Amino acid sequence: MSDLAAFLTARLDEDYRAARAITAFDNLLADESGVHLTSARALREVEAKRKILAAYEATLPLAGKPDEPEWHIARRTALEHACTLLASAYDPAWNA
Repeated sequence: MSDLAAFLTARLDEDYRAARAITAFDNLLADESGVHLTSARALREVEAKRKILAAYEATLPLAGKPDEPEWHIARRTALEHACTLLASAYDPAWNA
């Protein structure tokens, strides 16, 4: 597992636990703008981000190999960029 994948997995695990805890208490949060975020939506967001991360991790075994096709390099690069953007929401240091 790459450092990026490990970092993002840990943050998504934290988000999942937080969303589950909200379900037990309130099931509804309001931010400053008045937009509401239900725990169900938060759980769906975690699941969607996990799918992006899984797609990225699936590209890693071929990374840098001489037989890695060009389309695979492009896919891996795009998914890595997406994961880096997700990670930067948790820690701006990932936004390099």
